[in-house]
Amino acid sequence: PFAIAIGPDPITGFISSARVGTGISEADVIGAVRGEPLEIVKCETVDLEVPAHAEIILEGEVSPTETEWEGPFGEFTGYRASPRDKRPVFKITAITHRSNPILTASCMGTPIDESDVVISITGAAEIFEELEKAAIPVVAVNRPAECIGHLIIVSVNAKITNMPYVADKVASCIWGSEYGTGAPYVVVVEDDIDIYDIWQVLHALTTKCHPWRGIHKVERAQGHSLMPFLSRPERLLRMGAKSSFDCIWPIDWDPSIAVPPRASFDKIYPAEIQEHVLKNW
Repeated sequence: PFAIAIGPDPITGFISSARVGTGISEADVIGAVRGEPLEIVKCETVDLEVPAHAEIILEGEVSPTETEWEGPFGEFTGYRASPRDKRPVFKITAITHRSNPILTASCMGTPIDESDVVISITGAAEIFEELEKAAIPVVAVNRPAECIGHLIIVSVNAKITNMPYVADKVASCIWGSEYGTGAPYVVVVEDDIDIYDIWQVLHALTTKCHPWRGIHKVERAQGHSLMPFLSRPERLLRMGAKSSFDCIWPIDWDPSIAVPPRASFDKIYPAEIQEHVLKNW
């Protein structure tokens, strides 16, 4: 038996599509977020309960053996997901709906769309929490919506712990977490970089990351069946690879000699000159 509830409550829809954990009632979580119980009703033809004020309810059964041709469709990567393939059949036994129901839809494709925005915000928050739990001096996490969740940029305060190979630890923590395991690229910078300013990130990447020692590759890693750069066999077996980019000055470099100071307007010019220029500007 299977039932699909469509909208309209954004909280209900978001939590219903999220992974809230095995054995945890989605209705209880929704009620906690809303501050009041979620009203549910019994389905007409299957032994399941659904939100009472959903726009549309689709009831039916999914056969474990019967399949039909499906697709091809576009996906969140901005490419066609895969060739046509055999997929399970959902046989509808009943459809109920509100008066003049709203059918919400998402047309997945080249970013930025709503899925990219949701993944960017929620994924960054979850990863920040995981890094804090691992005692990493994390300052901020950015999962740019333009990169569909495949790139994670992290800034850390590497000086307060003098932690060697902190970028490696950041990448390992992210790839070992639920929300970061699908991200093939991790960039780690120091906290003097505004990770929400992509130009600063690119400057750090191309000036502080050593082209050989600073790029750490993991060849045998969990992949994703929708990654466009993977071969067909790799996608079928969910085999992939990952890379992290260490944009942090080595801790054994003498800051007064080996670490080059940044030659930017806000770093090397006296405050009075900055004020004078900005006033005229």
